[in-house]
Amino acid sequence: MSRRIIAVDPGSSSGAIAIKYVPDGFSGYVETANMPDSPLGILKYFMDASTKLNDKPEVVVVCEDVGSSMPGNAARAAATFARHRGHLEMIFISLGLPVVWVRPAKWMKELLGEKYPKGIENKLLRKTYIYETMLKTYPSLKVTKRRADALAILTWYLTAQRKEKI
Repeated sequence: MSRRIIAVDPGSSSGAIAIKYVPDGFSGYVETANMPDSPLGILKYFMDASTKLNDKPEVVVVCEDVGSSMPGNAARAAATFARHRGHLEMIFISLGLPVVWVRPAKWMKELLGEKYPKGIENKLLRKTYIYETMLKTYPSLKVTKRRADALAILTWYLTAQRKEKI
């Protein structure tokens, strides 16, 4: 049976998706995409991604668990982000996709250790650190800053799964 692991960085205008496709008998490949810009576009993307290669794949979504107010964010931005997260959650439910929700601090600490810059004041440094780490992790993939967090969430999940099996 083929598998899909779909990692989601849920930002509405800055989010991205990274997918590991594992066809039957193959090691698989990774592709990335920017988050579609409308709820209907996101639904269509996930419908295609969850059935690509054959019509009965095993699929799991790993989504960053964000959407609450953060220090430094305006109330309007927090509301927009929470609404977008709700759109994603309803898409996952409607397509019957199992979801692993992971807090940013958890995947960052477990994947990057204690080396990454922390705190809202270091957001740009942290994003750059994640981007540079993903460039090294996926040298044959065209990694962009926008898509780096989705790739990091995917990498965290794959690493966590390997550790569980040992």
